[in-house]
Amino acid sequence: MGMFDYVHMIIKCPRCGEKVSGFQSKSGDCCLRTLEFWEVDYFYSDCEKCECYIQFEIKENVRKKLPISAYKMNSYSEFVPYKGHVGEKEHNPEDFIMKKR
Repeated sequence: MGMFDYVHMIIKCPRCGEKVSGFQSKSGDCCLRTLEFWEVDYFYSDCEKCECYIQFEIKENVRKKLPISAYKMNSYSEFVPYKGHVGEKEHNPEDFIMKKR
């Protein structure tokens, strides 16, 4: 199992509306620290209720404190072995934020 960092983010699932947290990223220093979303280039989690895979990826290759609108948000309906995630759908991240710090 590889190392990663946690990302502080709570959203509603774009598929079922359930609360989603537990975001992780491998674009930080990967020391199991809890980071803010703007400190990493991408982060991801799964919805525990419907298993939707959710990934945020920065639109620009810039590392600074940015609003969530600077990120592209995608969700995937399922994971297929050897094909990866399928059923991709792009979303506006601001529509799903549940808790802001």
